Amino acid sequence: MACLQKASTDVTKVYTMALMAYAFTLAGENKLRNDLMKKLEEKAVKGDGQIHWKRDSIPPKQDSYWHRAPSAEVELAAYMLLALISGPEPDMDKAVQVVNWLSKQQNPYGGFSSTQVSYKEIKEV
Repeated sequence: MACLQKASTDVTKVYTMALMAYAFTLAGENKLRNDLMKKLEEKAVKGDGQIHWKRDSIPPKQDSYWHRAPSAEVELAAYMLLALISGPEPDMDKAVQVVNWLSKQQNPYGGFSSTQVSYKEIKEV
């Protein structure tokens, strides 16, 4: 936890911030959690009753006939959802908007294009 606390002041990537926010939520580190949640709120993409986050400078790619967000962004939104509903004061209004976005990322069969981040995406995270 000490390593995460020290690193949290310098983190700039939204994926990493989301993971840390959830970790701090679980650990009860509310000040650090709230600091990260504020930063993530500023980076949120909002519209049509949905909230999600995009990784910085990662161009969207289309790998099938229906466009869905990259798996890392689906994961990012899922960690944010967990942080939102697991915190000391669950924010169900925002949680619903994240769920709305996540549901739009499903393929016609109810699954997602990928549930695993590729090696290339890991390097970009």
